[in-house]
Amino acid sequence: MVYLALFAVINLLVINGGFFFHGSLRPLGSYYFRSKLFREIQRVLPPKLPVPLPKDYVEGLDYVRFREQTALGFGNMYLLGEIHENKGFPGYFFYALLFKLPLPVIVLFLWALWEYLFGRRRKAFLRDEIFLLIPIAFWLIYFNYFNNSHIGIRYVLPTIPLIHIFCGSIFAKDFISKRRVWAGALLGVWLIASVLSYFPHYIPYFNEIVWDRKFAYRYLSDSNIDWGQGRYYARDYLKAHPDIIFEPPIHTKGKILVGVNALTGVWIFGAKSKREMADRYRWLREGHSPIGHVAYSYLLFDVP
Repeated sequence: MVYLALFAVINLLVINGGFFFHGSLRPLGSYYFRSKLFREIQRVLPPKLPVPLPKDYVEGLDYVRFREQTALGFGNMYLLGEIHENKGFPGYFFYALLFKLPLPVIVLFLWALWEYLFGRRRKAFLRDEIFLLIPIAFWLIYFNYFNNSHIGIRYVLPTIPLIHIFCGSIFAKDFISKRRVWAGALLGVWLIASVLSYFPHYIPYFNEIVWDRKFAYRYLSDSNIDWGQGRYYARDYLKAHPDIIFEPPIHTKGKILVGVNALTGVWIFGAKSKREMADRYRWLREGHSPIGHVAYSYLLFDVP
């Protein structure tokens, strides 16, 4: 408990120092909150309770929470061909990890988990590894079921280093063997080959579950595939192929190049509503299949 209290004090000092203690210790009742969470906190706690955080920091947290709850901060959400305008998908990030985490890492994680839960190392689980799995579990449970920002695997990236550390327990010196060394080497080669196969386009990486990369959009979209990094490749491609039609606003015949986010209805610049974004290319994504791609984030169709 002493270390936990010290950790909390250090964090408060760092946060307050970053804001020069501006507005710290303001009464809770003096704030005007917009999110349901912060309003509920304000309702339950005493209004004169001093908040040991800077005013702008508290209001920023409330603003982010409000935009996340109302989905005002982003476009539509998409998973496995289904589009939601204002509501996320429970379990979304489990799918994101399943499709985007390299399969060798998933194999190692399940191997390590099996050994600690059912193998000869189960007695050492609470002592050695539980401190890694608790934050992983907390992060995934929170973002899967208590957060509405289901727009990309980036929200759970903080769990990835912990997952890799846990995987490393497979090769602890007390349990190492030639078989483990060979298995680790093979998985390592697989991992390197899998990741480098996307060079230099790493953002749209999907593991081998999605074998045909043109169809990754049928599983996930948004920043899982395109976060704007492919626009320059698309620009150069269109210059080299002037006959290609780029993102036509209506049903069109011919060779068409469309960004993944536009195709899936996640985001279309200039659209007047989320419903318009969801419907504009419904005819294309449901009635046709891509014949090629540009940097994995733009798809080429040939509409007869």
